[in-house]
Amino acid sequence: MASDSNGSDLVNYSFDELDSEMIYNAAVKNDPVALKAFDVTGKTLGRKLADSVAHTSPQAVFLLGGLSKSGDYIFKPTKKYMEESVFGAFRNKVQIMPSRLTDKNAAVLGASALIWKEFDK
Repeated sequence: MASDSNGSDLVNYSFDELDSEMIYNAAVKNDPVALKAFDVTGKTLGRKLADSVAHTSPQAVFLLGGLSKSGDYIFKPTKKYMEESVFGAFRNKVQIMPSRLTDKNAAVLGASALIWKEFDK
């Protein structure tokens, strides 16, 4: 499929046709629309993580799921925008890392662990 004048093949697809794998594959080829999509997503995610860090003061934040498999395309802008937005006391102190959990139920494991911890009291 031919790209338009902005150099992006993604403009040839409707929003409903696009998926994260298509955007990732385009980003690998330096597609400007795909790279912008990762930057905008990283900006939103980074700012929201900064809010969460202010409330929970974690040592690390773990991302999981399909988006996290895009590696630096999502981790770099997310870290950049989180650091720009986070309260100064937390700046450069919270890591953003990919989760090593692969099970489809991985997202509930943290909450489950907290519940079990309460039972142990």
